[in-house]
Amino acid sequence: MQRTRHHASSPSVSTLYSDALGAFLAERGLPRADQAQRILASDPHGRRLCGNSYSALMAGAARELDDNGVGLRFGARVGGAGFGMLGIAAATAPSLREAIRHLTQLESITSTLGHASVRRHAGKVHLSWQPAQALPPAVVEGILAGWVSFGRYLLGERVDVAQVSLRHSRIAAVEVYDGVFECPVRFDTCCYGVTIGADLLDARPRFADDLLNDAIGDWLGHCASAAAREGKSLTRSVSALFGAALPLADADEPTVAVMLGLDRRSLQRALRQEGTSFRQIINAARAQHAVLALMRGNVSLPDLSADIGFDEQSSLCRAFRKWTGYAPLAFRQRVSDVFQPLRS
Repeated sequence: MQRTRHHASSPSVSTLYSDALGAFLAERGLPRADQAQRILASDPHGRRLCGNSYSALMAGAARELDDNGVGLRFGARVGGAGFGMLGIAAATAPSLREAIRHLTQLESITSTLGHASVRRHAGKVHLSWQPAQALPPAVVEGILAGWVSFGRYLLGERVDVAQVSLRHSRIAAVEVYDGVFECPVRFDTCCYGVTIGADLLDARPRFADDLLNDAIGDWLGHCASAAAREGKSLTRSVSALFGAALPLADADEPTVAVMLGLDRRSLQRALRQEGTSFRQIINAARAQHAVLALMRGNVSLPDLSADIGFDEQSSLCRAFRKWTGYAPLAFRQRVSDVFQPLRS
């Protein structure tokens, strides 16, 4: 059978990130976005929100609150739960260098609105961000403010930032930028980005955990590939089935092949050409689902085991230890401080 042609989806953000924005706006008296409307705007499986819808939410909030600095204020508050698995990966990295590497390689887990890159020159590190489409300035400011404020939170100390560069003109009061970034801010520059001293690269985040960071790195890369893959699209197509269309408890290779209009061997061969396998993809999906469900604290271990396709709780515990290096409850205790939608 011939596989139907896949069209790359438009830029999007994870619903975890958009939920953090919703919580932030609710604190300011704005009602949370209507859930039915959000589901219509998101992908069919409810895990990602269309980038245009997210941008409209931010722009609408700025108008309703009469505050052009709303993006800056949100970025200064967003916590690890807003960044999802990327937040945990960055928080447990052994150094700021590795945290930045996670950002550039795994950014698509949280957002495909743009792409981060790193350049080092003359004792400085320039972390740049290139939007994938035209975005309201408040959205971009929220992203860069999130980088700066969450980075400072992870290092547990005041960190000197050399400069923040914004390609657009100033839209909020100077004191708002000063209060959030606490560093020089340049407007109307050639690119968006944050500049820090190269000596900071060796700084160790206060939640650093080499064992955990190593354990999650491999399957987290598969999650990122599924979120961002365009030309090699079958990995994404398989991952997109898990959830509303096909519960993980019911997912197996023959079922997925039929749903994609392929025979089993064609599916195996196509995934192999993309450098992955069905087992790797489903293990990554199970790990991500288990970690996020556990961090939300709203599911028992027996129910979680059944949800992701394990017959016994002991099987989940063994797999979870393999995925993270920790037993489930020990993992939750280890990173619970990081995993909150908003920081105080």
